[in-house]
Amino acid sequence: MTSKSDKTPIKPSGLEKTRSISRNLTFSLVFIVIIATTLVVAVNYSFITINQKAELERKADEYVQYLVESLELSIWSINDENVEKIADSYFNNELVARLKIIEENRRLVLYNKNKGDELESDLIKRSTKILHDGKVIGHLELSLTAKAFQESKRMILWSSMITGITIIIGVILTSRYFLRMLLSRPFQQLTKNIDDFAEGNYEISSSDFRYIETDSLMQKFIAMG
Repeated sequence: MTSKSDKTPIKPSGLEKTRSISRNLTFSLVFIVIIATTLVVAVNYSFITINQKAELERKADEYVQYLVESLELSIWSINDENVEKIADSYFNNELVARLKIIEENRRLVLYNKNKGDELESDLIKRSTKILHDGKVIGHLELSLTAKAFQESKRMILWSSMITGITIIIGVILTSRYFLRMLLSRPFQQLTKNIDDFAEGNYEISSSDFRYIETDSLMQKFIAMG
């Protein structure tokens, strides 16, 4: 009867080993980090876009209110020069894309300027009447653009992408080292226990290994002994 120690050892297959547990874990970890980073950047970008649009809507309401209050007396007193000065001071604001002021009685366009490089879909528009003592004396049309916010959003996007890339590079550089270090210990212990078993030492106890991942395999070796 052939003893366990006389059994022919299993020879290596001779095939080149191309798979690595640490490398596979690193790739999986990097993939998870990429997905998480992409989601965070997308959510952050959407949140910023929504907030900036809400801010632009609020500013449009404020500008219209201020313009109506500022223009009322000038239009009522037919002070066209003052109307133009007030309008210019607002039109020079980087958020203002279009501004049109019409005097009601004379049906006269007192001011009409358009920066002309904005898409209609990108504009926040407001239109209102200018009143004096409850009587309509003029009309105001104002359009704001989100173009001024685009640069800040672009910078935030690039910053988030650079941060994400830095995190990914950091994960790649550090995870393989730590994974190899952490994986080598249980495998070294497992190898030692298997070598002891191969040399005829079948008295391997569970105290000789401490890792849950190798417990099942070692229990089978102990049962075989």
